[in-house]
Amino acid sequence: MGKVLVQVDEIILGAIHSTYQLILKEVKGNRKLPIIIGIPEAQSIALAIEHKILKRPNTHDLVHSISDKINLTMKEIFINRFEDGVFYAIITFEQNGTFYEIDSRTSDGVALAVRFNAPIYIDERVLAETGVDITTEDFDTPGRIVEDFEPPQPKSFKEELELMSMSELERLLQEALVKEDYFTAATIRDEISKRK
Repeated sequence: MGKVLVQVDEIILGAIHSTYQLILKEVKGNRKLPIIIGIPEAQSIALAIEHKILKRPNTHDLVHSISDKINLTMKEIFINRFEDGVFYAIITFEQNGTFYEIDSRTSDGVALAVRFNAPIYIDERVLAETGVDITTEDFDTPGRIVEDFEPPQPKSFKEELELMSMSELERLLQEALVKEDYFTAATIRDEISKRK
């Protein structure tokens, strides 16, 4: 099981309503991995990368502050598997010589990694299966972080769903359920039921 070191390359607007794409780039190679994340997670990652401080701490800032007080250090995040359209990750923490592995959503793990300055790794098999090989010209293009986090306003979310395949709908449904976005999940489920 090989680990591939990656870094946050860019955060861009997603094609799906109220989503962004977190693009992770292989440090020593030409592959990128796009991961669909929600608006709060995209904003949290961007704020940390840009070293912007909120008046009141968000959840990731709070975890970082608590960890600092109790001498808990984040050692790494490891995106170790991809199942049913969902990426899974494990965060490794260390406290006074004892190591702890904690299950995490990938977006939360990355948001913490940029605060702790911890490395981000992806399982080689996961990157081979889900990553995109890019050209040398594209690879040299500097990344960009979206600063405007207003939700995208498509003509109609239902119209977007009508254009998707069943496999895309199933994947999107799983992502909505993982995020506990039950309103979106119900809308997707309605579209799936319509086709059966």
